Parts: sequence; C-alpha cells; structure tokens
Amino acid sequence: MSIRHVLGLVALLVAAVAVGVVVQRDPGYVLIVVGPYTVETSLSLFVILSLAGFAVLARVLRAAIAAWRLPDRARRWSRERRARRARRQLYAGCLALREGRWADAERLLSRAAPDSEAPLLNYLEAARAAQLRGDLAARDHWLRLAHEHRAGHELALGLTQAELQIRQRQWEQALATLRRLREQSPHHPYILRLLLDAYRQLGDWEGIQSLLPEVRKRRLLPPEELDEIETGVLEARLDRADSDPGALARTWKALGRRRREDPRLVARFARAMLQHGSPDAAEKALRQALAQHWDRELVTLYGQTCGSDPGRQLNTVEGWLRDHPQDPDLLLAAARIARRHRLWGKARAWLEAALGLREDPETLRELATLLEQLGEPERATELYRRALGTEATALPPCPEPATPAG
Repeated sequence: MSIRHVLGLVALLVAAVAVGVVVQRDPGYVLIVVGPYTVETSLSLFVILSLAGFAVLARVLRAAIAAWRLPDRARRWSRERRARRARRQLYAGCLALREGRWADAERLLSRAAPDSEAPLLNYLEAARAAQLRGDLAARDHWLRLAHEHRAGHELALGLTQAELQIRQRQWEQALATLRRLREQSPHHPYILRLLLDAYRQLGDWEGIQSLLPEVRKRRLLPPEELDEIETGVLEARLDRADSDPGALARTWKALGRRRREDPRLVARFARAMLQHGSPDAAEKALRQALAQHWDRELVTLYGQTCGSDPGRQLNTVEGWLRDHPQDPDLLLAAARIARRHRLWGKARAWLEAALGLREDPETLRELATLLEQLGEPERATELYRRALGTEATALPPCPEPATPAG
C-alpha cells in the first residue's frame, strides 16, 4: 500500500472520530411531515438512511442501464467473437497457403473475409490460392471482391493482380495492369521491375529501352545485368535493320563508340554485313573492335571475312600475332587470310602451328583443303577423315584462290 493510501485512511478515520464526537454531544433531530403522518428521527440515522437509499438507487439505475444496453453488448460481443474467429482463419489460411494446401487456404480465407478486419488481404490471398490450384475463374472472382474492398489500397490490389498474371504467363494482361499502376506511381521500383520483365517476355524492345534510363538511375538491377539487357535491345535494333544494308550501317553508326566495341554487337553486325555481301564494312568493324577488346569469336570472324584488300588484313593479323603468338584462333584466321593471298607456305605453317596447340575440325578441314591444292591428297584425306562429322560454317564461303602451278 502506498503512503498516499495510508494517509487517506488516516484522514478518513480522523473525520469519522470527529463526526462521532459531534454527534454524541449534539445528535440533533429531523422532523418529516407528510399529510397526517409525522416522522421524527435523529440526524445521524437520517444521514445513514439517506446514504443507503442513494446507494440502492444507484445500483437500480445501473442495473436498468445495463439491461437497456444488453442487446448492444450482445451484438458487440458477437462481432468480437466473429472477428477473433476470422483472425484465426486468416492465420490458418495463410499457413495452409504456404504449406501448399491451396483448396483449404482458399476456403478458410474466403469464409473469414466478411468478418475480417482486413477483407482485402483475405480476398487477395484467396485469389492467389485459387490460381495455384488452377481455377482462374475463382481467382478473378476473388480479385473482383478485393476490388470492392480496396479502400485506398489500389497499389496492393494491382501488384497482386500483376504478379498472378505474370505467374500464369498472361503477359499482355500483366502489361496492361502494370501500365495502369505506373500511371499512379511512376517511380515505384517494384512496378518498374515487373514492367521490365513483362516487356522482355513480350520482346517489346522499345518498351524496354524506354524503361532503362529510369531503372539505371534507381539502380534497380546490377550494372552487369543492365548492360546485358541494353545489349539485347541494341541487337534487336540491328535485327530490325537487317533487311537493308544501308539501314543496318546507319543503325550501327548511331550506336556510339562504346557500343561499337561490344563483342556481341560487333559479331552480330559483322555477320549481317557478310550475309549482305559487304565484307569491307564487316572487316573494319572487326578490326576496330579487336584493337580494343580481344575476343575469340571476333578473331574467327575476321579470318572468315573476305575483304577487298587481303594484304592489309594479312598485315593486321601479323601484327596481332606478335602479341598473341600462341592463340590457335588467330593462327587459323591468319592462315585463311594468307591462303586467300596465295601465300601457301605461311598458310601451311600457321595451320600446322594451330593444330599443334589445339586440334579442332575447322583447322583440320582448312589444312586438308590447302594440302589438296598443294598436291598432297593422301594427307588431305587423312585430315578430312579426322574432321568428319563436323558442321561447316554458315557464312558465305570466300572464293578459292588459284591452285599453285606445278
């Protein structure tokens, strides 16, 4: 008991003693006259009876008020009981959803929704459960009910709907949903990521390109992944221009210097120009890219590029060989260019050096062809046999140089 309560009891006892002393000296009296009736009593007894009467009256009034409020209390108690049951069902439904019991989850979540404190959450999770069990009609039904209870939570509803559509590979519907959400929240990071995924799945490269600056600015993806996506966009631009060599060259020039050194883009451009019969443009792009970044595929393509000036190509690869003397791809490329330049000895030496480093079908076939031209059919046949079963290059073949005399 606190000091405050002790002091209060002491004060009450002092007051009671003081009142008792006063009453003992002068008890007083009270006279009540009602018609022919007269009641006379002491003051102390009157006070005690009055206090008791007030206490009884207060209890009666409280009982009457409680009885008056009983229906409201019963209704409130019923609502609270249903709300507690709804919370238990929400918990059980979410747990069933995580455990893979999707039918149970949908039943628990939907049943609890009318009494739930957050019916939107119930309907969204019920929609997720319905889709997981393969009932898209039920999913859409729960989403419609969630829409009726969104009450300022449009973003949660829209993102859940988009996630479900993406999981079901309904890319067009997901794209429409995400575009609507982006109008409401233009810089929302999760919306941007989902929208980027939808564009990539649909092959909408223009849509991807429109998103990349914002995605890069907000660092929503690692720089390496963003570079990969941007490279895909630029490859698509080259593909769209592939039917027209002039348009392809203009698109290539518009990419910018850094992108014109990207090995994937250079290879794509060079292959397209070779298919269109423009080897000089391919040779220039390959040469400039290899001067900045050494790449095996580009080296191979350079050897397969039949430029109008094989002498310049030969000087170029000889310069590279001083820096990469043990590169079998470069040796094969150099041998091909030397063979087109009718330098049979250099071509043979480089091919044999390449085979000493790595025996592969392309080098075997190239040396076999050269030996046939040099009048060594038996060795050529042996090399062809070793290279048997491999696929030939898909690029247009270079014109064969004339067979050496004698």
